[in-house]
Amino acid sequence: MSTEPRLLAILLILLGLSGTGCGPAGAGFNERGVEYGKRGQYEQALEWFDKAIQLNPKVSDYFMNQGIAYYALKQHQRAIVDLEQAINLDPANALAYMNRGNVYDDPGEQDRAIEDYGHAILLHPNHPKPYRNRGVT
Repeated sequence: MSTEPRLLAILLILLGLSGTGCGPAGAGFNERGVEYGKRGQYEQALEWFDKAIQLNPKVSDYFMNQGIAYYALKQHQRAIVDLEQAINLDPANALAYMNRGNVYDDPGEQDRAIEDYGHAILLHPNHPKPYRNRGVT
């Protein structure tokens, strides 16, 4: 390992962004993105989600969160791409199906939205939101 990657790894551990010992690599970046998203600062959230994905592109929730941020920015196509990646990485991610349903519902693709809400219900039958969203759609 050369000096630069070793220093980066040490820096990430010190900043608590590597996920070492407390979740997958990139968890700290993802958490920062979520915090920005909660404040409505979606552009900044995307920067942190991108860092989390670069560090660990195998975590479904990182792509799901990035997709939600793109949806909030009305970038529907980019949101769909990320939510599909989240589902590909974890086909049991009910929240990714529900959020993709939300994206499809917004531009008027109700049939696809209803299908995704149905998947979310099958995967997580005790969660009320997909039932509500499907009913409203």
